[in-house]
Amino acid sequence: MFMIISIVSNFIFYMDNKPFIDEVTKQTSGNPDLEWTYVEKQKPNPNAKAITLPDFDGNRFILFRLKEGDRSYHLKEGEGSED
Repeated sequence: MFMIISIVSNFIFYMDNKPFIDEVTKQTSGNPDLEWTYVEKQKPNPNAKAITLPDFDGNRFILFRLKEGDRSYHLKEGEGSED
């Protein structure tokens, strides 16, 4: 029963946020340097697609934004190998 509820809730989340997910997929497919960056509580950009959260007053906000990063913590090709 738990498995069915989990699948249904994931499907509903995906369908509710499909435009956002499609936009992120399109943006990140051509630019592997984009990463999710914590930006603290901010008003969402009205021209950008976002998954927002409500505060206690009903105002919508975001916590993460897709930004280009340096990705310095990722291993580059050939690094870390003991050849």
